Amino acid sequence: MRRDNKWKYLIIFLIVILIIIGVYFKYFQTKEIIADFEVDTIFLKVSLIENKDQIRTIKITNNNQAKSFSISSKSFSDKLSLSEDHFSLSPNEVKFLEIEFNPADGSAGAYLDELKIASNGYSKRIPILMEIQSQEIFFDSNINLFPKGDSFVQGETITSEIRIADIANMGEKSVKLNYFIKDFKGNTLVSESEDLIVDKNLEISKSLQLPEDINPGNYLVGVVLIQGNSVGTSSAFFIVTDKKIEVLNTDNDLILILMIAIFFFLFVALFTYSIFTRDKLLRELQSQYHRELRRQREFINEKSKLTYGRLKDSQEKKIYKLEIERIKKKRIEGIKEIYKKRVKKFNKIKSGKNKKKLINQLKIWKSKGYDTKVIENKFKMPNVRDVRRQVKKWKSKGYDTSVLNKKISKK
Repeated sequence: MRRDNKWKYLIIFLIVILIIIGVYFKYFQTKEIIADFEVDTIFLKVSLIENKDQIRTIKITNNNQAKSFSISSKSFSDKLSLSEDHFSLSPNEVKFLEIEFNPADGSAGAYLDELKIASNGYSKRIPILMEIQSQEIFFDSNINLFPKGDSFVQGETITSEIRIADIANMGEKSVKLNYFIKDFKGNTLVSESEDLIVDKNLEISKSLQLPEDINPGNYLVGVVLIQGNSVGTSSAFFIVTDKKIEVLNTDNDLILILMIAIFFFLFVALFTYSIFTRDKLLRELQSQYHRELRRQREFINEKSKLTYGRLKDSQEKKIYKLEIERIKKKRIEGIKEIYKKRVKKFNKIKSGKNKKKLINQLKIWKSKGYDTKVIENKFKMPNVRDVRRQVKKWKSKGYDTSVLNKKISKK
């Protein structure tokens, strides 16, 4: 198979791989639906005290054409009111929606709801947690979930570590603890109540294995501490994800990593292939040049060894070495000039896209080799007689032969 054909087949194979990746992510990966409006709040937690109102604001931005919006909540509409529940927005218009929380006396506890924002068949739901505490609080609590993190899969066991603290220095007291796990649609997963004796501080743990068929979504672990007129609350938010989707996403990640790895190695292979095959003819021209350089160096080295062995004293040998280095340098420069002329002619023929003519020219150069007769005659190899004659000539003129090295090196 010709190399040109191999190149084509590799490119076709790479294109097929890219098409497969594109089809996979277009039809088999779950796409995130892009809403045509935005809300700046994804979870709203409000800590309140009985009989003390509080106002929160959320920002709604319309990204597309003009549309109408409706706002609603289910579970505790008696404890909150909206500045507007129906309105319209023009393109890129913004609405700041005010939510007023008004906890009545005796309403202490933890309440869950979802604020639904709907428009043109699309809706967003914002989980709301409203923690209402009594005006006097004797005991406070804190919840940590294990394993660490806020996301769990179906069937996983979660542990709630509850720390209770006597913040009013009440001493040893009996405290009622209400413990629950709920979703934001009003469904209760766990609900427990027990009396505890608290002296300064107390830590307890509760574990729960999430059912295999639990609905994915947002959940909350809540604690309500009651001691006389004191009602304190604390909570921890977590998300349950579908185990099948989790496994599927893991598989998708592995497939994606594998495809990226295949693409990377293909790219490296193609790049390497292109480096070594991009211009075979030019590499042939370079090979001819390097062969001639090697031949010239070997010729000079072999011939200089014979002459060097016949020289008598160290001064003659030193002068001879310097002269040989000068001649070697000059001959290599001459060969390089011939190579430059050939490269110039090579590029000129190549620019005409006449590959046949280029191949024929390379064959001519290869059979002809490098004609170095002119260079070799101009820069002849010195023999023993030449070296001694030159040294004698300098001595007869009364020159200090110690400077002969400098004179020769300048030639």
